[in-house]
Amino acid sequence: MVLVGVFLLVGFNAEPPGGPILLFPLTMGATVLGLLMVVMRALLRQATTLRTDMEAVI
Repeated sequence: MVLVGVFLLVGFNAEPPGGPILLFPLTMGATVLGLLMVVMRALLRQATTLRTDMEAVI
């Protein structure tokens, strides 16, 4: 969230477009990594639950 706020602040106050152009891929990369971690954590939690269920059956 802080990175998005900095991106917006720099984007609206920058005269040359170099700052926002460099911050945009950084913001998108951080967002993608954050969402990837959320999905991976959910998948790990689900796999752990399924393994526990399978051990109870066997």
